Amino acid sequence: MQRFEQEKTEITERKHFQSHAHALCLLCVLCYLLVICLVSGCGKSSLTPVSGTVTLDGQPLKEGSMHFAAADGQAPTQGAVIADGKFNTELHRTNYKVQIFAPKPSKVVAKLDENGPGGGPRVEELLPPRYNYQSELTLNVTAPTTAANFDLKSK
Repeated sequence: MQRFEQEKTEITERKHFQSHAHALCLLCVLCYLLVICLVSGCGKSSLTPVSGTVTLDGQPLKEGSMHFAAADGQAPTQGAVIADGKFNTELHRTNYKVQIFAPKPSKVVAKLDENGPGGGPRVEELLPPRYNYQSELTLNVTAPTTAANFDLKSK
């Protein structure tokens, strides 16, 4: 009978130990998740929604692309696609140098080259260099906006 009581006590202690082990394991997992959440910001992004329009001589720019480079170099560069004069992107809150590119098919067609690929239409830049390679455009992002508008002139 004494042996039976001893085995019963051992089983109870083992269950008690397993219960504490499971609780400790759960606590470790929760602490790990908390640390991950704190380090990553719980999925909260530091990016700010920015949208607007791009017009050329008062008309929506049919298609193109935008490049946003942080003026201080402290934020990553971002891009946006222009479709029917509108763009949407997410940017960090800082000052950006903005470059806008708009392809225009060239009237000159590339000839096929026997030594490599070629042929088909070439593309030229529709916009003056002051809007892309020698850009004068800037954007200061301080809050979400839908009014980041760029009114470009061809001349």
